Amino acid sequence: MSTTASRWSPKAKGKHKPRTSKDPFPGSTFTFLALPAEIRIQIYHLILPSRRICRPNASVRLRRKLYGLRTQQPETLALARSCKQIEAELSSIHFGDRSFHFESVYDMYHYLDKIGPGRRFFITSVRVHLRKYERVQVRERGGRSAMPVRELLKASFNLLGECKNLKHLYLQVSIGT
Repeated sequence: MSTTASRWSPKAKGKHKPRTSKDPFPGSTFTFLALPAEIRIQIYHLILPSRRICRPNASVRLRRKLYGLRTQQPETLALARSCKQIEAELSSIHFGDRSFHFESVYDMYHYLDKIGPGRRFFITSVRVHLRKYERVQVRERGGRSAMPVRELLKASFNLLGECKNLKHLYLQVSIGT
C-alpha cells in the first residue's frame, strides 16, 4: 500500500513546486486595468502635472535644437505608451483638462500636428496670438522658403477643426493685423 500512495503523490509525478521568494503566490497576477476606472483616473491625476495651462512653444524648442541646448523634458505621458486603453484614458484627462496657450500660429500648427488626431480630439480650450507679419521658415527640397500667413492660418485651423471637443477658442489679435 505504501508503494501505491507514493506512486500517486504529487512529488512522485513532479508536479509539486516549492514556493520561492520570487513567486510567493503562483497563478496570481495584478494588472493595472483590473483596477476600477475611478481609481485609475485618480492615479492619472496624481502623475499628470497640476498646472492647468500648457504653453507649447515650438520656436523655442527649434532654437534649442539648432544651438545644441537641451533641457530635460518631463515624460508626463510615458504611461500612455503602455496600451491603447490607457492612452485614451490618460489623453482625455491631459488634453481635456488643460488650456493650451500658443504664442504664434506656427506654435499651434506645430503642436497640433505633432500630437496627432487621436489626442487633438480631446482638446477643449485653445488660446492663440495672431500677428500680422508672422512667417515661418519651411524646409523644402530646394532649400528654405517662407510660408505666408494665409497658408499657415489655413493649415493651422484645419488641424484645429479636428479638435471635436473644442469649447473655448480665444484669438488674441495684435493691432494692425
